[in-house]
Amino acid sequence: MELSLRSLNSSVNTIYIEEIFPGDICLVKGFFITGQIKNQEVTGAYYPFFRRDIYVMQVNLPALGWRVQEVPSCCEYKYNEIRQLQKGWLIMYRQPKPVKNRSKAVKRQSGSVKKRSTSCGTAISSRSAPRRSLNPRVKAQTVNFAVIGDSHVGYGNSLAIFRNLLPRAVSSGNKRFVIFGGDNTQAGANHGNNADSFYKEFKDAVTSTLGSIPYKASIGNWEASTQPLFTKYLGAVTGMMNFPGTQGKVRYVWLDCALGRFTADSINLLKNLDDRYYHIIDFHWPLKVSGITVDPSHVLSTAETAKFFTAVPVKVRDKVLAVFTHHGHKFYRKLSNIYPGYTKTKFFVTGCSGDYKCRPNGARGYYNGTLTISGAAVTVM
Repeated sequence: MELSLRSLNSSVNTIYIEEIFPGDICLVKGFFITGQIKNQEVTGAYYPFFRRDIYVMQVNLPALGWRVQEVPSCCEYKYNEIRQLQKGWLIMYRQPKPVKNRSKAVKRQSGSVKKRSTSCGTAISSRSAPRRSLNPRVKAQTVNFAVIGDSHVGYGNSLAIFRNLLPRAVSSGNKRFVIFGGDNTQAGANHGNNADSFYKEFKDAVTSTLGSIPYKASIGNWEASTQPLFTKYLGAVTGMMNFPGTQGKVRYVWLDCALGRFTADSINLLKNLDDRYYHIIDFHWPLKVSGITVDPSHVLSTAETAKFFTAVPVKVRDKVLAVFTHHGHKFYRKLSNIYPGYTKTKFFVTGCSGDYKCRPNGARGYYNGTLTISGAAVTVM
């Protein structure tokens, strides 16, 4: 998660913490007013919660200096009990660099040591503790997610298949996010007469299995004629959000091409992608990329494919990590050079996760995806 630091000065010096979950990697980022790094944006430390090697660092504004204080990793720093830390307190991760030559090591300053009582016991603090680097070596962070398409709840035995598949997708690898790629329900069948119950069955299966894991669903062709119900149960048909677990470095974008063409809202989203962020994009119909093995009747036209790729600003194209699509009822992937100018973007088509147009004993499943964040670099597998 990201800790939003409002610019530190004599009147505004608060870090606001929105939500914290066990195992989160926390990023402190902002403008620190000190004599050495005034007005420079710096990245603080990464801290996995519930470890002993943490420090709370406080800005001493009058002296333009720092004070480091060790605190216990319990009680005060649990989950959503943290609402805000006032007076410029920063959570820092203690990660001392190895010393190759002890004779050159910086000697610790001596000073008075005081004990202070907390609800968790006794903590030791020192006003003359050594300064910590604002840029410690960053460990790579991984964010696991799942991508599932074409469950077609409401058709045949789809609901039972989906209910069996979903727990397996969620239980493997500590998932932080789940993407559902459209045709989640067979809501357009019978002129939508049973659509409401199909959407409800799908959502009930998802929420009961995922619990607090966030998810987002794209709209498919079988849901296009019941879009108001889709919105009621599954939210907006297009949009953009922070990809969970990435501290705002990665944006998740979902588009509407349910009828085999991109809506104006979808194209507008693409045109306004920001190169300050990485992006993962999902929509229902596969793009017509070179070498694709999906039936041509289930692939977007050359014109629609070009419309998608050309809508993305040139400076953003290397920041599009992956495009996930569905609709083809099979699995396909292409990991580089999917279109001129997109040398790094990966392209995927998911297979079946229900009973519609899937071979009786054919492959049904999902993608296990992993985002790896190492400093400013982000990759997806």
